[in-house]
Amino acid sequence: MPDPPLRVLNLFVNMDRGGAETLVMNHYRHLDRSRVQFDFLVQRAHRGAYEDEIEALGGHIFRVPPLAPSSFLEHQAQLRAFFQGHPGYPIVHGHCSEVGCFAYREAARAGVRVRIAHAHSAPAGLDWKSLPRWFLKKLGNRWSTHAFACSEVAAAWLFGPGHAYQPMANAIDTRLFRHDPERRLRTRSALDIAPTTAVLGHIGRFDPQKNHERLLSIFDSFSAMHPDSILLLVGSGALRPAMEARAEALGLVDKVRFLGTRDDTPALLDAMDAFLFPSRYEGLPVTVIEAQASGLPIVLSSSISRECDLTGALAFLPLATPDEIWAKAVLAAAQQGRAQEADRLVAAAGFDIEQGAQWLLDWYEAAHASASADGGSQ
Repeated sequence: MPDPPLRVLNLFVNMDRGGAETLVMNHYRHLDRSRVQFDFLVQRAHRGAYEDEIEALGGHIFRVPPLAPSSFLEHQAQLRAFFQGHPGYPIVHGHCSEVGCFAYREAARAGVRVRIAHAHSAPAGLDWKSLPRWFLKKLGNRWSTHAFACSEVAAAWLFGPGHAYQPMANAIDTRLFRHDPERRLRTRSALDIAPTTAVLGHIGRFDPQKNHERLLSIFDSFSAMHPDSILLLVGSGALRPAMEARAEALGLVDKVRFLGTRDDTPALLDAMDAFLFPSRYEGLPVTVIEAQASGLPIVLSSSISRECDLTGALAFLPLATPDEIWAKAVLAAAQQGRAQEADRLVAAAGFDIEQGAQWLLDWYEAAHASASADGGSQ
């Protein structure tokens, strides 16, 4: 009888279509699941967009209450009960930033020897959450055994400046994103967009981090310069109704398409002429990697780490730059056309999923073997 696969418990807030969630699913699809299998512990009661696929791939999904003031004690109690009732996990891999801290603690108490805290983002500025976040990050650093990060800025935010960490590329299936001119025409036809219309695009949840209000303002300026234009907004989130109202106030109802959550990202990128990404902060956005593999010209905020520039073709602008300058940069980007063989450049930079999944599988097995040999860090 072959040995059962090594089961890794992934920690998430939910399994909807976000950057970290997409990254993990990319790896999950390409792992040798006879050697490593994923399960998921989430903090939301609703079924996430990826949960059907997780179960089809052989994974299990468990739920605990969210880490919030109203459920603080229940969150900890159910985490403790979960790890006491599921003692077979040798590895916990956390993807929920500072709110994974108590899961690391309960996993340690239950004897889980490899506890990974993975930094995917880098919130900027100060607000009422800053102090509790600082406290929770300190707890997470105390109870995790390994630090992973997608970029230096994400690592510095979660673990502290100078903290040692393991870089892990936000790998994608580059072949899926290779530009296909015929797919571009089919997708535009399905969206009722003329072949000559200039199409800008953005993929991201409707959250303050993504700065959709500014994105709409930039597109308003772009539309004044290039009237035959459309903006595609892909994603869902609490701020979508407010952004729909904002588009209406700007007189852009007929030009802004709110497409919701989609599973045809490569086709949508094919339909676009430029990608606009004015985020207030990021770790290293998966969607920017995907857009680069598609060859799209990209204009993004300089608050995003330049580590995401894999092709040398990204245009960074400060958020303080006026909308008109942003619009001119986007227009220039759209007119320059797509980069050729961009998917190969992204793969050569170490962001291809075949390499990434093999690296992660090897890392898990080596970490488990090492922890088993030395008794682990408790």
